[in-house]
Amino acid sequence: MSNQALIVLVKGNISEILHRRRFFAVLAISFLISLYKLSNIATYTRLYKTTFNIYDLLLSNMSNFHEVMFALNFLFLFLIGNMFLHGNDNLRIIRCNSKDEWFIMNFLSIFTLALIFVACIIIINVLIGCLNLDFQNLWSDGSKTISKELNKMPKEIISYMSPLTAVLISSLFLIFNFTILGTVFYIGIICFRKVYMGFITSSFIIIMSIAAKYMNLIKYTKYLLADNILLFNHNFRRANTLPTIPYSFIYLASIIVITYILGLFLFKRQDFDVGGNNNDY
Repeated sequence: MSNQALIVLVKGNISEILHRRRFFAVLAISFLISLYKLSNIATYTRLYKTTFNIYDLLLSNMSNFHEVMFALNFLFLFLIGNMFLHGNDNLRIIRCNSKDEWFIMNFLSIFTLALIFVACIIIINVLIGCLNLDFQNLWSDGSKTISKELNKMPKEIISYMSPLTAVLISSLFLIFNFTILGTVFYIGIICFRKVYMGFITSSFIIIMSIAAKYMNLIKYTKYLLADNILLFNHNFRRANTLPTIPYSFIYLASIIVITYILGLFLFKRQDFDVGGNNNDY
């Protein structure tokens, strides 16, 4: 299959998802989450007589443990919930020259959807905050004074990078995170031929990070998703137990490669009853 044909299949996959009602439901919930965070900023503005900017709103959504682990992760899983299951999957596989190409198509669809989801989060926050918050690429007075209360931001980050850089790094971390979760979701479906098993498999990774956080298993959090995808959980000369930004990029990229290879290996071992049905999914 040519690259152009592969792109056409990926675009078809993505287009189908973006036209489903669940995509608009995800956008609506994301909007409500951002609105809630904006109300928090407004409250802190009144209480502490300080100011915030658009980057505070973005980072409070994109690098906050509760928003990412409890909300955004599960919203993404909900979004891709029936991405791989079509009544004519067998016929669509025939359009590919090999199982490799079919798996690659779905993997690229996961990555593209992760990119779109993060872009939507950014756009929603910008639209919500554009009328009330400043866009100047400087750390706000609020970030410098009460960052711990608002979004758990370490003050040390201020001397490391600009808020725009922080948003860009957080965006990349989230894209990697959603790609990993989506690929694990797909692996669960490949192994068990059930959608809910894909959800359980990917949810297990999220729950491990949440459990380690609340059980204060500091020695292990460096090797789980949460500390590696949340910018504020990184080592800015605070604690050696926290990961560095380069470490997290290498860690996340390695996990993506491992899950990709594992998923491709498992998928190639599956049999497809062309002309039958996929009810066992």
